[in-house]
Amino acid sequence: MPSLPALLARSRLVLVGTVTSVESYEAGLLAVARVRPDEVLKGSHEGEVAVVERHDLPSAPDLFQSGDRVVLFLEPGRRSSSLLRALPEGRYFEPTDGRHGAISGSAPEVSEVADIVRRLVAASRAPEPDSVRRRAQERALVFARIGARHPALVADGAAALGELSELAATLEPAEQRTLAAALARTDLPAWVRVRLLESIGDAGLVALVPAIRALPDPDAQVLEASWEALRRLGEPPRSRELQGRLASADPTIREAAVRALALTREPGTVRQIERVALEDREQAVRTAAAEALGKADAREAVPALERIFPRADWPARQAAGRALLALGGRSAQEALGRLVFRGEREAEIYALTLLLVSGIAHDDPLLERIRTTHPDERVRHVASEGFPRHEH
Repeated sequence: MPSLPALLARSRLVLVGTVTSVESYEAGLLAVARVRPDEVLKGSHEGEVAVVERHDLPSAPDLFQSGDRVVLFLEPGRRSSSLLRALPEGRYFEPTDGRHGAISGSAPEVSEVADIVRRLVAASRAPEPDSVRRRAQERALVFARIGARHPALVADGAAALGELSELAATLEPAEQRTLAAALARTDLPAWVRVRLLESIGDAGLVALVPAIRALPDPDAQVLEASWEALRRLGEPPRSRELQGRLASADPTIREAAVRALALTREPGTVRQIERVALEDREQAVRTAAAEALGKADAREAVPALERIFPRADWPARQAAGRALLALGGRSAQEALGRLVFRGEREAEIYALTLLLVSGIAHDDPLLERIRTTHPDERVRHVASEGFPRHEH
C-alpha cells in the first residue's frame, strides 16, 4: 500500500466528495463513477468528476457505490483505443495506484482523512521551514494518522514510524498513549494491527511492551505479530504465557502457539510440542507442531522427532522429516538411519530419502548398514544405487 504522501505526490487531482452514480460499460470490464466534489484538495476541476475503474473480469465488484463518501487520489485516464471506443466523449480520471487511490468510509472517517490530506498538502506548499520544525511537523502528522479512526490512516501512520529517527529515545507520553490506544482497538482489520506491531518492533519502542502483552481479542495472525514484536524488543514470550493458547478452541491460535513455544527453547517445551504433534484433534495443528520442532533445541528435538515420525499421520510425518533436515547434524542423520528400520515400508523409504538428501557421504557407515542388513530388497537397492533418474 503506497503512503499518503506518495499518493499525493503522484496524483494530479485530489478531492473529497460523494459518488452520485456508477455506470457499467464494455460488458462489465469498465465502470464509470460520477463524483460530486465537496472540496478539491489538490489540482482544479469544475463540476462532477468521471472516475474510470478497469476490471479484469466482468464479475469483479465495483470499487464505488452510489452514495459513497470518498477521498480520491486521481490521475488522468489512460486514453487507450478500447477506452475511447467504449466510453462517451469526456474527461476521465483513474485512481492513482488502482484501488489504493480511493478511500471510502463513514462521513466522520472521510472528513478525518480529508483533514489529514489537507495538512499534508499545506505542509508541501509551505515555505521550507528549518529542519527541526519540519521534523516536528512530520512527526505530528504521523501520530495524527495513527490516532485516526480510519484503518487506512492508522496503517499509513504505522508504516511511517520507521521514518522517524531516534524515536525510541524521544517517544513522548502523548505519543505512547496514541500507540497504546491504537493497539487496543479491536475494530481494526488484522492486517492493520499486524503492521502497527511490526513498526513498533522495528522502531524498538520498548515502552509499548505492556500494551502489546495486553492486546485484546487478537486472532492468530495478530498474536504471532505480537510475539515477534516482543522478541524484537528483547521481551520474548515465555512458555508460561503460551500455555493457555495451546488450549484455545481456535486451531489457528494453537498453531501459532506451538510455533512460538518452539522458539522459547525452555525446558519441557519440546515434550509439550511432541504431545501436540501426536494428540491434537486438528491435522493442521499436528503438522505445525512437528515442523516447529525444526527450530527448537536439537538435543531434545531430534529424539522427539524420531518418536513422532513413525507414529504420526503422513502430513505430520512429512513435517517431522522437514524438521529433522532443518536441524541437520549427525544426530539427525543417525535418527533417520534408525527410522529406515522402523515402521511401514513407505515410511522407511521416506526416511531413507531424507537421509540421502541430508548430505551424507556414500560410504557412510549408516548407509552401509542399510545396504547390507535391511530386510527389504527395495530399501537396500535405493541405499546402494539411489533413486532412478528420469531422462527428460
